[in-house]
Amino acid sequence: MLPSEFWWGTTSSSTQVEGAAPASTWKRWEDLKRVPSSGDGNGFVTTFPDDFAAYAEHGLTQHRMTLEWARLEPKAGHRDGAVIEHYRHILTTARDAGIDIWAGLYHYTLPGWFADDAHGFIDDRARTYFWPRHVDFMAETFGDLVSAWVPVNEPTSCAYGGWISGEIPPGRQDPETFPKALRAMHLAGLEAWRLLRSGDQPVATAMNVSPVYPAVRSREPDERDVAGAAAARFDDLLFTTWIRALRDGILAVPGLPEEPIEELAGAYDLIGFAYDDALSVYADGSVGPYPAHAASVRSARRRGPRGSVSCCAGCTRSCPSAHSSRRPASPPRPTIPRRTSGASSSSMRSSARSSAPSPTAWTSVGSSTVPAWTPTNGAPASTSSAGCSRASAGPSPAPRWPPTGRRGAAAIQRSDPTRSDAGRRR
Repeated sequence: MLPSEFWWGTTSSSTQVEGAAPASTWKRWEDLKRVPSSGDGNGFVTTFPDDFAAYAEHGLTQHRMTLEWARLEPKAGHRDGAVIEHYRHILTTARDAGIDIWAGLYHYTLPGWFADDAHGFIDDRARTYFWPRHVDFMAETFGDLVSAWVPVNEPTSCAYGGWISGEIPPGRQDPETFPKALRAMHLAGLEAWRLLRSGDQPVATAMNVSPVYPAVRSREPDERDVAGAAAARFDDLLFTTWIRALRDGILAVPGLPEEPIEELAGAYDLIGFAYDDALSVYADGSVGPYPAHAASVRSARRRGPRGSVSCCAGCTRSCPSAHSSRRPASPPRPTIPRRTSGASSSSMRSSARSSAPSPTAWTSVGSSTVPAWTPTNGAPASTSSAGCSRASAGPSPAPRWPPTGRRGAAAIQRSDPTRSDAGRRR
């Protein structure tokens, strides 16, 4: 039985509900016939007033939606006024219906000029100039109408899907670049949090916490042991990198040297978990559905309480201060009480550094068996076991979580020294 203060909500991505933006990386994939046409999505562009009314009627008062960058800025430096007004109309309608909007900034699709011409997040200038400029613009333009921010949806899935499985743009299978991409996703989230944290709205993560299990394809006696080690590496990939970053201020990306970034420790106001399905990991490092005999990940979803409890318990053990009372200043809108949250798609509670976890997410990269990946520097795998039965994320000092105050020094310097944080918020 869920407590009365449990939040129920709904979630979506822009491509799902609006269709691919004409200037987006996903639309280019559609034009190349790599994916089916998304058309107008599910029609949300015109049905949103009725949708919000239905949400409210059923008590689904929280909704996470993406404000699509490729629609707002289809060309570098050129923002579409009609799209801005349309999004503001959607947000105003949601507010009037009693729906609190959790605004996503990046959910697998980007403007082509940023991702292709400027080389996206893995390019230092693009990440530290164009991305912060966009975050600033979003805060100034929509900050009065959103209730919370979710800057980067599932950074691990973004990097893995883009550079290992090739299921989302840029669609590469490039193990050499993958660690750089994962690092860049986490740094992009940090930069967005650093810019948005001075506002009234909490800033949340959305981390994929799919449980993983070793699987075998033969009766070879050693295969299960090797698969167990591969599952532990994949478990490390899904959990250890972000846990150590937010708990200890250490960005430990497999395949790259550990990178102390003090500001990461205690970053974000809410930790959102994305729990969609469980995965099988084989001895060669490839990934497939769980149970292993299922036809696909989509037909093998295990969203029941066992998987949810396993993921939450593992994260809580690794982050023992996750339920402390650190909170930003209360938002001015009284419709956002500090409550436990959930999403109707996965019905899973989140864990946060407060009494108010964020809404859970939402979607994940569904796949059949995908290519293997191991750290390119031969770094040993963590000793944590598969299936999200995790102990600590490795030897580390006592958690500095929650921090006693904001850290003044910026871990990432923007490339444009003329841009100031001042005057960013109303």
